[in-house]
Parts: sequence; structure tokens; C-alpha cells
Amino acid sequence: MANGTKAILRIIGVAAACGSVWVVLELTRGSAAHYVLHRGGPDWEIVVQPGRPIVILYSFLVLITLIPPICCVGLLRTASGLATRLVYGALFVAGIALASCAAGYGYEALQSEIRLNGQEVSYRRGRDAAAMQWEEIGAMVLYWKRRGQVLVLQGEHRAINIDLAAFSSPDQVLVIRSVQELAHLVPLRKTSGDAWVWRKAVPATVPAQ
Repeated sequence: MANGTKAILRIIGVAAACGSVWVVLELTRGSAAHYVLHRGGPDWEIVVQPGRPIVILYSFLVLITLIPPICCVGLLRTASGLATRLVYGALFVAGIALASCAAGYGYEALQSEIRLNGQEVSYRRGRDAAAMQWEEIGAMVLYWKRRGQVLVLQGEHRAINIDLAAFSSPDQVLVIRSVQELAHLVPLRKTSGDAWVWRKAVPATVPAQ
């Protein structure tokens, strides 16, 4: 292997190791990334967007998927024989395709946004968007798994699935508590090992005199 290729591999290895430590530290810290528009006014609105840890995570994943194609470029320069070149070429194409998929998924996730105001909750991910009035929400189900967290808002005729994985932990808690309060929901019970349920609070009735 050429000295130039070895140097590139060393640099990539050091960058990957440093990036791994950085990603772990950022995900552990979990800083919030929401802001409030028109604070204190009647048209207030909370805007929740993916935080810096999520941006760093997806950037790191794209970098990791680019390592094999970069290595293949160096190996192609020193490879001898058509069969060997074809193998490295195929690995290069596959690596670029994988990196493109990771970049596309990360870009779509980073376009996610949740908005909460006095009338409704709205959710956008990529080109898809949905909104639901507070009085329309009859129940909320939180599916909490290691691979991701999904918040389902159920109305009488439709439901909205909110992927919380793109948001930091403090913002996830903020969204769940805000929906519970603004939609007047009360927690019921866990339906399974990874699901929690809230339903519309039933107003107290006054007994007839």
C-alpha cells in the first residue's frame, strides 16, 4: 500500500475516533433547540427544531459511510489486475450509494419541525406536514424504543405520527408535556413495555339537585 494511502487512512481513523467521542458527548448533553415567538402575547408559538447533537450525529454518519469509498480510491491506484479493480470499483459505487442514502435521510430528518401554539400542534418532516387542533385530540400514545421515539396524536377521524428521534431529549419532554397540558390529557397506563397512553380528561359533572 502506498505511503499516501496509509497517511489518508491514518487521518480518517483519527477523525473517526474524535468524531465518535464528540457525538457521544453531544448526545449525552442533549441541549435544547426550541425558541418562542411572541412570548407572553396571545399569538405565542413554540418552535421545536432538531438540536445540534442530532446535526452532529447525522454528519458523523455521513462521514463514516464515506470512509470505504475514500479507501477504495487509494486502493484503485495501486491495484493490479482487472478483477481487483472491478472489486474495488464496485465497493466504491456501493459506498457512494450508501453515503447518499444516509445524507438523504439525514437531510429529511433535519427538516423536521414541531410548532405549538394556543390553537393547534403542527408537525413537518421533509415535504410532509400535518396539524391538529387541541380540541380534536382525544388521545396521545408515546412509543419509546431504543431505535426511536414516536408520538401518536389520535383524533376522531385521523391521527398524526410525530417522529421525536430528530429532537433532543429536553425538547421531547417539552413537546410531550405541552401536548398533555394544552390538549387536556391525563395519563392512563402503559399498554406494553414501551408504550404510554394519555386520554382526554373527562370534566367533572355536577349532580342534579
